[in-house]
Amino acid sequence: MKNLKDKIKNILNAIDGNKGLYMKDCSTNEILTINENRRFHAASTIKIAILYEALLQVQSKKRKLDDLYKLKSSDLIGGCGVLKLMHVGLAVTLEDLITLMITVSDNVATNILHDILGKDNINDSIQTLNIGNTFFARKLMIPDSNLYSYTTAKDLGILLNEFLGCKKLNEDIANKGLEILYKQQYNDRISDNLILCGNCSEYICHKTICPKCHTTTSNCDPIHLPFAHKTGEINGVVHDAGILTIKDKKIIIVCLTDNLSDNKQGILMEREIGNAIFDYFMK
Repeated sequence: MKNLKDKIKNILNAIDGNKGLYMKDCSTNEILTINENRRFHAASTIKIAILYEALLQVQSKKRKLDDLYKLKSSDLIGGCGVLKLMHVGLAVTLEDLITLMITVSDNVATNILHDILGKDNINDSIQTLNIGNTFFARKLMIPDSNLYSYTTAKDLGILLNEFLGCKKLNEDIANKGLEILYKQQYNDRISDNLILCGNCSEYICHKTICPKCHTTTSNCDPIHLPFAHKTGEINGVVHDAGILTIKDKKIIIVCLTDNLSDNKQGILMEREIGNAIFDYFMK
């Protein structure tokens, strides 16, 4: 993986700010890391830890995916998501809450889950994975510049590994987590360019005509590579963390940044990293 690491280093070094990266080929257990133990503001990637705890509580029979919660006026906060637009009294299930939290980064759902699951339970559970640099600090959209959730690229990589049924989660519960992560609606980073021709599986990126079989995308729907992931973003911070499937291989990829002068640079950089990893495993 030396050539891939050198290429990724060049991509990371092309923009300002701090970066951390963790990549694991789950078929060989080969790992590529760069600043993997550096702490970053977790932004919305901390929601992966909340999803993990929710599934643990379902597995232990403490909760059920169809447990109902009725939306209260005090739940309604700003930021990402759609629950803030819904009427008070709306009944949502636990599965609805974790799905909205992951797929559209719903902050109302996240804060409700904070109360249902318990912040201490969330932090205690991730500690059992020997994850020492990740912490869920508080509810979202509550101003406190001195208290924030943090994580590292390595910690998120270890946590994502759990959704492959590697340690604490049984296969069915782990697959439920993957199913939700695959439904992610924000796909503008690592996987944005990873599109194949629906006719011949040639890599086409965003082209309208396949360069190999000359099929137009209007005649044959393109195939997006499966990527079970969660993004995170605040000013100066752009993250993407997930499990990419390439040729039946599961590749864990985590890219974290901070102190960016322009978030768009971070997004474009993470696309380049996705391209580089795709090219490496498609050889």
